Amino acid sequence: MVKNGGIKHGDKVRIVTPGGEVEAEISLLEGVMPGVLAIEHGYGHKELGSRQHYLDGQPLAMDKAIGSGINLNDLGFADPTREITNTWLDWVSGASVRQGLPAKIERIA
Repeated sequence: MVKNGGIKHGDKVRIVTPGGEVEAEISLLEGVMPGVLAIEHGYGHKELGSRQHYLDGQPLAMDKAIGSGINLNDLGFADPTREITNTWLDWVSGASVRQGLPAKIERIA
């Protein structure tokens, strides 16, 4: 998918899934199968000190770097085939489908 799309290491892209989209910088790595997008879980925090909060009027410690990267949850885990909003589940394991989201990658000009 990446090679066929002409996307190169360092390109800025938009990753789109049925449940959401994010923008990222591509890092091409050996060991990731063609047609597969690998996203490390645990980055792109919205809290945990990534943005400013105050306690009794005093600023708490923060570090914007904690919020860097992609938050995999922003790509959504809602099952588009269900009549009601529900988590997309792997019916074998019962876990959220994190390893099987269909995705499209678009280069950002």
